[in-house]
Amino acid sequence: MDNQDVTQSLSDRFPELWGCIESIGYSYDDGTLKNYEIFEGVLRPYFSFLLARDASPARDRKLQDISSFLEDMIAAGGEVENLGYISQLESQSDAWLRRAKPFLGSGALSALTKFDAGWESRASGASDYENDCDKTLYRSVYRIAERIAEGRQSD
Repeated sequence: MDNQDVTQSLSDRFPELWGCIESIGYSYDDGTLKNYEIFEGVLRPYFSFLLARDASPARDRKLQDISSFLEDMIAAGGEVENLGYISQLESQSDAWLRRAKPFLGSGALSALTKFDAGWESRASGASDYENDCDKTLYRSVYRIAERIAEGRQSD
């Protein structure tokens, strides 16, 4: 997987996200890829949405699929590894880390340790994810749902 095909890989592995990806578009008019916009604006809120839901076999399988995809991104190295870390792991709340930790693979855990030295102690506390959920998540999910409903391009 490389920087050119990472978004196609995302839509192949998670076809349910295709409408959201399409609403953002793959690239700007100058050809610059919109990978960060797609991964931060589509996969990150989807990951968080699933973490906030009640546990179920279907939810857990989807979280494991996302974690596996993230592991592939991190293993790819270079720009794809950076995209994986920055778009999915960087600046996540303590509560998010607590909920995500059981699903994260060794590559994601190593990246967190490398770039966010205090993450493990922050993730060990006990709090209710739903009460500590980031307002940004709700804004992102709302924007995605709005794009799908209206069938419009992102601003």
